[in-house]
Amino acid sequence: MNFIEMLFGRKNEKIRKLNLIEAEKIVYERKKEVEKELTEKAYFKISEIKHLIGTVERELEEIEKRNLLEEGENKYFRKIISSSQKNMTKQIKALLEKIKPKIFNSVEDIQSYSMFCIETIQREVIFYRKNISYTSVLLKEEVKLVGNTLQEIIEACQEIYNICSEQEYKNIKAVETMIKEYYEKNERLEKKVLELDELENKEKKLEEEINNLKVGIDKLKESDNYKKIIEIKKELEKLYEEKNEISRNFYSLLTNSEKAIKRFIVMAEKGLYIINKEEIELLKDYLEDIELASKRDPKAQKFKTILEEIKKAVEEDKINLKKEEREKRLKALQTLIEYDYFNNIFWRLNEIEKKKNLISKSLENNKILLEIEEKEECLKNKLKEYEELKKEIKIKEESISKDRLTLDYDKKLLKEKIEELIKIEIEL
Repeated sequence: MNFIEMLFGRKNEKIRKLNLIEAEKIVYERKKEVEKELTEKAYFKISEIKHLIGTVERELEEIEKRNLLEEGENKYFRKIISSSQKNMTKQIKALLEKIKPKIFNSVEDIQSYSMFCIETIQREVIFYRKNISYTSVLLKEEVKLVGNTLQEIIEACQEIYNICSEQEYKNIKAVETMIKEYYEKNERLEKKVLELDELENKEKKLEEEINNLKVGIDKLKESDNYKKIIEIKKELEKLYEEKNEISRNFYSLLTNSEKAIKRFIVMAEKGLYIINKEEIELLKDYLEDIELASKRDPKAQKFKTILEEIKKAVEEDKINLKKEEREKRLKALQTLIEYDYFNNIFWRLNEIEKKKNLISKSLENNKILLEIEEKEECLKNKLKEYEELKKEIKIKEESISKDRLTLDYDKKLLKEKIEELIKIEIEL
């Protein structure tokens, strides 16, 4: 298919199917044609500018030839004007050198040149206005000719700028930019798709690692050694429960005496009863931590001595209690005094602690337990990594989906713009 057919389509062909590369080629060919047309028009005007610059140079030569000092009286005044005359011609010649056309590589270069000329002439003529005004006093028509010719250069430059701003060329440049941006967006999308593939491969690998860890843990837990460990752990749990039961029983026994003991502690801390700080702390231990209290006072001899003091204070009404509850508190205190702390608490807790330590020691260095703990910790980290990876994949998928929608929209808009340029309906 030749270019004409590609551009206008064959006979009876309503829609041309093109890929983006083919469409880009058509736009590029049209751009070359338009650039050629615009360049030819612009160069015609550039030739005119060259001619006008030559005209200004000749007009300046005529001004330079005039010897103002010899043309009349008032030498001082003419000397001032003559100085301005020399400065003006020198300055405008320098200006002409700046705006002389050079080699242009593109329509944009030509357009930039035209704007440069306009701005340079307007800026520098204002800068030279003093010399121009003074010279005009005696060479009014000659200076006016120079001004008119410079204005013609400005007008020619404006025409060049307008030529280079031709709408079709602007549309072609816009389409070129759109195509470039489309390629860049598509390249970024392809990169994201590759990144997603890498993430999904990582996900599969991680799923396999997680599955292997779970299988490994299950296999270890199915072993006879682990089943024995479970039985040992159950025994350890029973010891903890027995220990808790001892505490519960004691604090149940303590309930009816607790109010009197707490009031006694408050009075002792205020100095109303003479007992040492260690004894106050021991009372608090019995109220809060029976295991610690029994270690400090195995047979509860100190505790019982203090309880006797509390009982006496209740009897003497030194601890403020309602009459109807006094007997109840005294009875409860007597029960605490008579209680066998050594056998019911200290000894039992001590035996439990011994058994617990033996069991804990046997579990500490158990290889299966250590291996299971290690695998479970590894599994925990892998699962956390897996969740983070799933989030990253979701974000990447959403980004890709958004980019694809954007590209579809850009492609549709690009199709419309290309159709406007080549005047045929296409299918990208």
